[in-house]
Amino acid sequence: MNIKLFFLSFLFLSIAISVDFSEIDSYSENQKYDMEFKAIHLLSGQSNVEFAWRMARAYFNQGEEQVDDKKKHELFYKSYNYSKEALELDSMSAKANHYYAVLHGQIGLIEGTKQKIINSYGVLKHGKIAINIDPNYDNTHHLLGRLNFELANLSWFERNFASLIYETPPKGTFEKAENYFQSAISLNSEDVRHWLWLGKTYIALNEDEKAYEALLKTSSLNPKDEKDRVSIKEAKKLLSGLR
Repeated sequence: MNIKLFFLSFLFLSIAISVDFSEIDSYSENQKYDMEFKAIHLLSGQSNVEFAWRMARAYFNQGEEQVDDKKKHELFYKSYNYSKEALELDSMSAKANHYYAVLHGQIGLIEGTKQKIINSYGVLKHGKIAINIDPNYDNTHHLLGRLNFELANLSWFERNFASLIYETPPKGTFEKAENYFQSAISLNSEDVRHWLWLGKTYIALNEDEKAYEALLKTSSLNPKDEKDRVSIKEAKKLLSGLR
């Protein structure tokens, strides 16, 4: 009986691992988020890391599309739960670490200054793990670029508040942010976000000429979705301030 149970368990595990996620991944890559969401839910009930991190991605993508903050936050918390499940299933999965870092950061933003600072350590830790496992995923480089930008941009109050929580407050520099955004661009030069945030980093570094070039490049790219259109609009506004 035990042998039969073993082979049944092995069979179910094999089926779960062999599921073809290529169509779902294609929907996500082409910003067809509603189709991605419906397709991944047809596979509900699985318990493996490949399914779990994709569920985290699907809920995150849905959250990003929401205008209503309450609905957005609900979706982010669901995404966060799936990212934690993925990490528990396989702590050496690059995507599990990536989406955990992304959602850990989002939850920090939702819950306020104290939690944002506390969570920044987890974002940095799991973002670096993800890059060590898969250095060719541009979005993780972008994530750590944003983290360094935000840490470097902490207000005096936030820095002093951080020192009350930890002996060593979180550290980040615009120079590190620049390096991460450049790495992201080298891996995916068509992503509007990478160029926009590189331009914003150059503004913070008072390198207006480089900022102008990066933002001009941003505005020249073809938007893939509404988020890209908003980013391009922001880039054009920033450009007008540099002229």
